[in-house]
Amino acid sequence: MTETSSNSLRVSKAYFRYLVFVLILIEILDAYTTAYPLVIPSNIIDEFLADMDRNTAQAIFSIGAGIATIGMYFVFVNQYMADRIGRKKILAFTCFGMAFASLMMILSTSFIMFIVFLFLLYLFFSSDIWMIYINEECPADKRAIWANIVVSGGIIGVFLSSILRGVFITETSPVGAWRGLSWFAVILGFICTILVLFSLKETSTYLEHKESEAKEKTPSFTENVKALFKSSRKTEYIVILFLALTNGLSYLFCIVGQEYMRTQGGLAESQVNTLVLITAALILAGYITSGITGDKIGRKFVLYFWSLLYPIFVIILVTLVMAGMGTNIITWLFFGLIYAAWWGLIGAIRIVTVEIVPTNKRGTAGGLRGFISALGITSGLLLGGIVVFFLGLGMAFILFSIPLFINIPLIYKFIKETKGVDLASIK
Repeated sequence: MTETSSNSLRVSKAYFRYLVFVLILIEILDAYTTAYPLVIPSNIIDEFLADMDRNTAQAIFSIGAGIATIGMYFVFVNQYMADRIGRKKILAFTCFGMAFASLMMILSTSFIMFIVFLFLLYLFFSSDIWMIYINEECPADKRAIWANIVVSGGIIGVFLSSILRGVFITETSPVGAWRGLSWFAVILGFICTILVLFSLKETSTYLEHKESEAKEKTPSFTENVKALFKSSRKTEYIVILFLALTNGLSYLFCIVGQEYMRTQGGLAESQVNTLVLITAALILAGYITSGITGDKIGRKFVLYFWSLLYPIFVIILVTLVMAGMGTNIITWLFFGLIYAAWWGLIGAIRIVTVEIVPTNKRGTAGGLRGFISALGITSGLLLGGIVVFFLGLGMAFILFSIPLFINIPLIYKFIKETKGVDLASIK
């Protein structure tokens, strides 16, 4: 047996490799269900909102998507339950949920039905229990790189959403062809559910914690939350929550960026498919960059890097599109870099969250972080719908990305470096 963490409980190298394989499959599912709703907004508008003028339809879509993101608020409950009943059961539950929600999206016959099932999809793919799994089973000095290996493997899901979009959605495909993209999530979701239930073990860190506290009363949800804000690192955690909020506010671009490039940028469906593939490649490059620099230079550097670059990239992209360069490859590169920056920042926020709270509150802390991020996303989309109606998509993108600049001084003053910290030693 070989130790893969600092815990007294150990897992074999063979099991750890298998665990990484299963978590990559789950992250493929997670990434796919996260990505494919982002590559079909123009098609949803074409099918369900075609009787409106395009600007109004874009605003309605943004508001509807904002309502759907309320599903992310229940991530708080999922992560808390991961502290109460274990990581494994909740991981299986979320895999099943992603498959079920995707199946229901296939059955959508109206915009309202689509939003209801998108709500369910947000509820499940935002749980990120896999992040707790990999962080609790891998070596402390390799935590960022292993987390990003899982995420980078999961980028296959983003590529598949891009490739399948090109298969199902073409210049001549029927308006409802986007439904074909859901079947991959349905099939893989049910497969992952079975693998988790029958082949994965509970994490060694969680089992060790349950062993040491077997005779103690399990803290309630409210007690866990209160404890987070009474800890010695409460200021850091509050700043992390603020970073999650500003990152969430800027999600408007991720939701309707493809629609922006198709309408204001003047792209045809075939060009959109190419753009999505380029974006997937840049997101992968961003994850790899975050993993290497996070372990070599530090978590703070990654937080600085993406917080600064995201709004700069957005301003450049909108300027290029307004200048009539929407079909230029340079514009497409900046489009992809915006997505890379958004996912790179949320990835760094997730890792730091794990590394500043103790085991018995890690799920709750991640859930609250997810809740605040979702609150930012919902607020950005609902308010963004109003801004889009009056000022258009481009100005809305800029306005909701600017708050990320506030992150820089907060990270400098309040966030301590967590590179290589021993998770079991956090109290």
